[in-house]
Amino acid sequence: MAKKKSILIVDDELGARESLKVILDSDYDIATANSYDQALACLSKNSYHLILLDISMVGKNGLDLLKEIRSRGWTVPVIMVTATKTLKTAVEAMKHGAKDYITKPYNVEEIRAIITETFASLEEPRQNNGFAFSSIVGYNTTLKSIFKLIERLAATDSTVLILGESGTGKELIAQAIHALSTRKSKPFLPLHLAALSENLIESELFGHVKGAFTGADRDRKGALDMASDGTLFMDEIAEIKESLQVKLLRVLQEKEYRAVGDIQLRKTDVRIIAATNQNLYELVQQGKFRADLYYRLNVVPIELPPLRERLADLPDLIQHLLKKICGRLGVLIPAMDSSVTFSLSRHPWPGNIRELENTLERMILMSQEDTLTEQALPSNFRGNFSKDLSMENTNMLHALERDAIQLALQQNNGILTSTAKYLGTTRRILKYKMDKLGITKIELFQN
Repeated sequence: MAKKKSILIVDDELGARESLKVILDSDYDIATANSYDQALACLSKNSYHLILLDISMVGKNGLDLLKEIRSRGWTVPVIMVTATKTLKTAVEAMKHGAKDYITKPYNVEEIRAIITETFASLEEPRQNNGFAFSSIVGYNTTLKSIFKLIERLAATDSTVLILGESGTGKELIAQAIHALSTRKSKPFLPLHLAALSENLIESELFGHVKGAFTGADRDRKGALDMASDGTLFMDEIAEIKESLQVKLLRVLQEKEYRAVGDIQLRKTDVRIIAATNQNLYELVQQGKFRADLYYRLNVVPIELPPLRERLADLPDLIQHLLKKICGRLGVLIPAMDSSVTFSLSRHPWPGNIRELENTLERMILMSQEDTLTEQALPSNFRGNFSKDLSMENTNMLHALERDAIQLALQQNNGILTSTAKYLGTTRRILKYKMDKLGITKIELFQN
């Protein structure tokens, strides 16, 4: 029988410690501590798989303990326990390395689900892949199947075609495939075809010899040569003209090509990963893209969802991008009011993650506060859902929203995690909406 995982519960209230122990005792080995000092003593003597840490404790609080744990280099995952009124502190704790948080009063199934998800995320293959997935958010939600496909593809040399709207992260996926492959010590070279003129694409891809055209005063290596034994990522593959499509097909079939102006064939051992935001099959039907090249490129397609279809990842994406942006700007990471996250979740995001990153950077640069509020949002975000509605229509809209959330909760037995997934949002956003609309689970089961 597998040994149970161990959990340390830290709370200065005896009742809270005991209630959590009753909930979890059958599945985990439970230890408890009633203070900052006692918790540190336990951690110095024993190792635990997880810590449930209350934020509001007398004396040094849970946030103080979390900072001390991380300063000592202990990597044990921590889930914060918080009352609704200390939600902002819980968000602050996430910035200091907390894995997640749960709110009081406890929902038994929700606690179990969060702990199970935390342990599952720690055991996923992603944890051993270093750089490969470090810049991609969404491993435990909508992108999970794509990550598993990437891990299978990495061991092969199959050509990969990545499909998705602009700004969905196609190059990051290509980098992940390369980083997990046997070619990872060799070059990864991105070639953004849409940024090149039609005449330049051929020279950039195949290289040229001295005298090949006016201005070619020396030999120049192309991307196929520079990426030799590695991976060539060709973004916006639909941009290449038909004459070059024929030459690229030869590269894929015969692993050989000619530089511009050269009569000698050159051999190449390069893996090609292509990407496009266009529908290549439709272009084939219209005679604008060669069918034989399409089928050569489309050996293994990966289709990335737009941001509007993966809003469950939005809070994690926001935190990831805030760290990235603030690191680049050299400023402290601001807290974010939950109403801002909700406002961002209502935007259609035509520019996807790239648009989200630009929006957050603008908010950081324009705001003078330690917390990003709705006032920091660009004007087209603020109140864009109801600014033109009368009070009567706004009340009607809230009633419809309230009914929809209540129905979803009833269909999912009141479990927030399941309900949020059912509604295509996150547990935190759902909890925010419930608080705002005055929805409680007590009234749910009275209806």
